[in-house]
Amino acid sequence: MKANTIPAPENEYALSRPDSPFRKIAAFTEEKQDAVTEKDIWEKIVNAKKLPPENWPKDITRFYGNGAGAVIHPPKQLNLPDMIINGWHWDKLSSWEEDVLQIFL
Repeated sequence: MKANTIPAPENEYALSRPDSPFRKIAAFTEEKQDAVTEKDIWEKIVNAKKLPPENWPKDITRFYGNGAGAVIHPPKQLNLPDMIINGWHWDKLSSWEEDVLQIFL
């Protein structure tokens, strides 16, 4: 069974028309994402090269390491506010090597 298509009226700017002003704001990209295996990720980490940022934020930066976050609701009797704690350790192959601890009240 063949599907019938109905053309858009001439007075409407359909997105499919080449002269449509909507084509300028709509981006159509077809991406074919290959399957990534655990081995691919492991090889990327093991063979990592440091990319120092010379023209940040336009350069590519990479971060290797680990991080964690927690939401803490202290008991009411301690009279402390709720807080969020985030921590990161960026290894020496990262664009920036540093340790970060953030505490939000």
